Amino acid sequence: MGAGRPEHLQLVELGPGRGSLAADILRVFSQLQSVVGGASVSVHLVEVSPALSQLQAETLTGKRNMEASSEDDPVYRHGETAARVSVSWYRRLEDVPAEGGVIVQQLARRIEEEGGAALIADYGHDGTGTDTLRGFKGHQLHDVLSTPGSADLTADVDFSFLRRMAGGGVACLGPVTQRTFLKNMGIDVRMQVLLRNCSDPSTRKQLISSYDMLTNPSKMGERFHFFSLLHPSRLAVPKKPQGLKLEKKSPAPLPVAGFTELGF
Repeated sequence: MGAGRPEHLQLVELGPGRGSLAADILRVFSQLQSVVGGASVSVHLVEVSPALSQLQAETLTGKRNMEASSEDDPVYRHGETAARVSVSWYRRLEDVPAEGGVIVQQLARRIEEEGGAALIADYGHDGTGTDTLRGFKGHQLHDVLSTPGSADLTADVDFSFLRRMAGGGVACLGPVTQRTFLKNMGIDVRMQVLLRNCSDPSTRKQLISSYDMLTNPSKMGERFHFFSLLHPSRLAVPKKPQGLKLEKKSPAPLPVAGFTELGF
């Protein structure tokens, strides 16, 4: 494991939606005991919406969760998955920096001091965008100055800004397109396995449609990008072997999942 088989492994997600991603990651962890080893895994979700936190709790813990007795408690909800993985929720807006660069600075500082990694996925650009502010209402583009307060406002992430804010204490990878990242992670192989084991026509159609949505360049494939922060030691070139020189080439840096082409 790239993190060096830590005793404690914290999975932290900002804006976890319905909790589906965290649930999928925990499911994969349960199948990789030889990799995760005896690490104590815990989940930490930053969510300011009470309604969404309830959906996340249902997804991850079922009824095995409870709210804190005091509103001053930074952990306002705590629960446990069926596999006894601890899940904690944080929602106070003042506890979460509102500016993306500040969040990246805090992540970078913690990774530099304690190790670990951060994976950021969002729609954006690498410093090439200009005015990307736009509004959405009912899943349609909406004039940002029309009926203020009735639409969601959004703008593309400038990953070059995040890279500058991260500083020189961590290694930055990306951004790479979602299509590239997923293909490097083996989505094509996974798709073949799923289709080979699926005989239901409607499920096969849904799988193919979902694959197309995620990887098609004209859909999400090149709209979303992945960016990562790592401790510099993760990319250190291995020491050259001592003694007999069986290979003239210098040892290559360790590959990084998603940002390095998958090889077999």
